[in-house]
Parts: sequence; C-alpha cells; structure tokens
Amino acid sequence: MKVLYLSYFSPPHLHAAANRSQRFAQYLARTGCEVQLVREQCTSRFSRQESPACWQHEALIANQAIVSWNIEWLWRRQENVHWGWVIPSLWQCCLHIMANRPDVIMVSCPPFSSSLVGYYLSRWFDLPLVLDFQDGWSRASYFAAGKISCWEKLALKQATKLVVTSQSDWIAYQRLVGEDKVVWIPNSYDFVLNHASKNNTVFTLGYCGTWDSFRRSAKGILCQLAAAPFSFRFINIGDSQPDFVALVEQYALTDSVVMIGQVEKKQGQDVLAQCDALFIQNGPPDRGKKDTHLAAKAVDYVASGRPILAELPEGETLSFLRRYAGKLHEVNIGDPEGYQQQLNALYQQWQQNPQQVYRSSDEFYQAFDARVLASRLYRILNEARA
Repeated sequence: MKVLYLSYFSPPHLHAAANRSQRFAQYLARTGCEVQLVREQCTSRFSRQESPACWQHEALIANQAIVSWNIEWLWRRQENVHWGWVIPSLWQCCLHIMANRPDVIMVSCPPFSSSLVGYYLSRWFDLPLVLDFQDGWSRASYFAAGKISCWEKLALKQATKLVVTSQSDWIAYQRLVGEDKVVWIPNSYDFVLNHASKNNTVFTLGYCGTWDSFRRSAKGILCQLAAAPFSFRFINIGDSQPDFVALVEQYALTDSVVMIGQVEKKQGQDVLAQCDALFIQNGPPDRGKKDTHLAAKAVDYVASGRPILAELPEGETLSFLRRYAGKLHEVNIGDPEGYQQQLNALYQQWQQNPQQVYRSSDEFYQAFDARVLASRLYRILNEARA
C-alpha cells in the first residue's frame, strides 16, 4: 500500500505531534507500506537542527521537507493555523501524486491547514482521505469560538475516516459525522523504562512539557516545593518560558530546579528514568468542551512505573491516571495543606524504597502499545483504500 502522509509537525520537531507522526510512519513502513512523508521545514523553538538520522533506517519512508510561505501576518487572529503551508505543500504533493499515485492520503493535524491540503488533493485526484486530529489545536473550530467552520465542515465531509486521540473528541465527532466514520487511536508509549542506573541522593521530581501562560502555570507546584521540609530536585524537560523562570526566581529555587529544554523523545525518556516521581498538570478543558483531551505525557508517565503527582482538573487525563497509574497522588492548588501532605507522602515512599517501580496492569500495556495502535491505523487505511 502506498501512503501519502502529510504531517506538518514531524522530526526534527520535538513535541507529541511529531512523535506520533514519526511512530506511525515507521510502523507503517515496517508493515510493508511505501510511505511518502511530507512535512514542514521549520526552525522554531520546537525543533532541533535538521538531521537525516531520524529516518535513515526506514528504507520505505521518503521524507520531503517543504518551506511554508511567510504570510501568517494575513491572518492575525488565526496565526497558529499556518496558512503559509497550504500552497507550497499542495504543489509538491500534486507533483508526487502524478508521478507515483498513492492508494490513500493521510493527514496529521495540527495545524488545521494540513487538512485543507488533504481535502483538495483528495477531491482533485479522487483519493481516499484519512484525517488524524491529535488534540484541540487540530480543529479549525478551536479558533472560532467553539463553532464549527465552513472549512472544517468541508474537510470532515471529504474524509473517509477521522482518527482522534481522545474519548471526548470521539464522542463529539460521532455526533457531527456519524459513528462509522470516527476512530479512536490514543497516543502510545514507546518502551518501558530501565531504572537500573537510578541512584539519586536527593528526591527528584520530573516534569515533561512546556509551561505557557495560556493554560498552564507552575505556580502551584513551585509554591509547594518551596515550602517542602526536605531537599529535592525538580527537573523540567521542555521549553523554559519567561513566566516559569520568573517563578523559579521568586520562590528562590534556582539551586533546586534543573531546566533541560526541548530534547528528543529518547533523551526525554532517559531523563524520566532518573526521576523518583513525575509531575503532571493540565489547564482547563478545551474551548467548548466539558472535558480535556488525554495528555500524551500521561501515557509515558504510566509506562515509566514512577509515582505520579497529578495537579489536574476532572477530565480524561485524570480518569486515565486513576485507571492505569501504578501509584497516583492527586493534588489541588485550592487545598495547599492536602498538596503538602501528598508531597511528603511521595518523599517518604522514596526514603523507604528508592528503587520501587509501580507497574501498571497488563491491560494498559496491551491497549497502548505502539505496535498495536499502528496495526489499528493500518487496518483503517486499508478500509479507506477499499
């Protein structure tokens, strides 16, 4: 099967969307699919230096980087949709289709502009289209006060299948486009971490993700750590925002907080393996929804076998952790005394058994294994082709 795979965010980008795209492309190639991956050649804060090493072992993946036009200023209110990607990628994909016609087109979003490229290619060349909506930012309606836009209606109508990563999106889109069209494929874990080399002299708490002023603030956790009666180290894996740095200085934690910055998935996993516990926080639910999507880091956290400190609203991520986490400590910034008690409990557990690993149930490993999820995607693409 020949797959034309459009994924704006792919390696060398360094976030969950790029990890998902790389994982899917690699597993499709290993099943014998011929994958033409089309991505954006971007040098943003979410990317590392361009390197062909990401794909050199995947003989069946052709990897093409396309530079977007710099026209984002035309859409000041929708700058994150990346409209400058549309025309250059359309042109290159048309050339590819005419030279080597694929069996199916697959598009990973965000940004939503990628789905428009897939929409036009599907119509012009009469090819089946599979859309992978990875989170709230994937949808055009996210930027339109929660109302579905005409562009989104067109893309959804053209798509043969719609893949979503959260149960809340699965339910919402079933109401819009019908039960048979929407498929749930969550993010996966890559491997179970090896903790054999971990030997920390102080309690180490890790966090993977980018703090932003949009929905996430580190004020709660840093305030509590500043009041902790024990020595600790807080490792932050991700882009360091000015607000986060200011909070670290405000609470006099510069000697206790380690800022690593954006790293590749394998490097991030190695750092998590050296932590004694992991912290996770989500902001409020996505616009127009009562629930929030399942955070990709939550899957990796559970697979790590480390205790998890969760500062989360009620929603899909918290429900997931309650079901699968080997050891979960729930906290709330509205209950500072309870927050401190949970932190102390984590520390005491570490003191009693620093090498303790809390393995999840077999159900988790069966349901979120990357190979299992990729085989589900392969079946969907085959159904779309048929």
